[in-house]
Amino acid sequence: MINTGHEPKRTYSHWLQARDEADACLATDPDKAERIYLAGLAQFQDNAPLLGLYALFLYEVRDDYDKAEEYFERAIVANPDHYANLADYARFLENVRKEYDRAEEIYRKLLELDPDGTIGLINYGLFLWYVREDYDAVEALYEKLPELDRYWPDSWYYYIDFVIDVRRDIDKAEELYRELIYFNPEDADAANRFAIFLAQVRGKHDEAELEYRRAVELAPDDAVIVANLAGHLLALGKTDEGLEYLERAFELGPDDVSTLELHFYRYAHGTDEGVRRESLAEVKRLIEAGVRSHGWGLSLNVARAAADGHSEPEFLTSLAKVISGETGTAELDRFGVWPEA
Repeated sequence: MINTGHEPKRTYSHWLQARDEADACLATDPDKAERIYLAGLAQFQDNAPLLGLYALFLYEVRDDYDKAEEYFERAIVANPDHYANLADYARFLENVRKEYDRAEEIYRKLLELDPDGTIGLINYGLFLWYVREDYDAVEALYEKLPELDRYWPDSWYYYIDFVIDVRRDIDKAEELYRELIYFNPEDADAANRFAIFLAQVRGKHDEAELEYRRAVELAPDDAVIVANLAGHLLALGKTDEGLEYLERAFELGPDDVSTLELHFYRYAHGTDEGVRRESLAEVKRLIEAGVRSHGWGLSLNVARAAADGHSEPEFLTSLAKVISGETGTAELDRFGVWPEA
């Protein structure tokens, strides 16, 4: 229920004013954002951008799909060629309604409106990849992305992921990563992603270390990047420095996934038995809460810990598989250390 009775009626000199006010409180107070959208639409009833933004709000925030579709259709009637509204409506039709033919029709229209529009290329490519499984068509779209916007790293990531996951062309992926870094040398996320690729796909651990260090220099307060460097250093046997970065990552307030990884590293490589037990207890708590680091490779850390004399190398191997989502938790029950954690 939206209560507007306790607030003065909003009036706006321009629809952009309503948009900006709604954006400012969208994350913290969605009810207030909705009141602003409705007040703006009361004044600008046929404004296609504002109609589309409210439709997107209903779709992504309220999960009110019927009403979202109503406003998407109103927005498109108001302006049939509004690029952002068409892109959002196509995603809605694809992901919510599963009306794939209608969605594809709109994706094609986006390419007609702007053949080089990166959002249209990316979204239609994802549709062709996961819905149609037309990989040649995906590649024809995605190979254009880096040329269209060399200085926007996201435009590279979709093509790189496609090359790795579908084409299995690791050499091409490395070539693309090196071009990405050449054009975006100050982007910490690009450096971090390249380091992950070098370490976990290529096995080029020394170069990966250099890229992780460069990423940390570029983003010293990024808990995820610092955690990645910590884990890599520990896997390489640089225990003292790795543990220093591990504690630094904890201090930066990591998210649950990075916290899970960090506690695993501490349990695998820590030198204080009491602290290791505490970290295993945290690993168990997070796993039981459903936290996973899907696809994250921990085998090098397991091998290093085993070589350094970890008391539970077989358990560590199974624990790493659970954390990465390769197997379920039932595998851990056969180890006495798990119920005691």
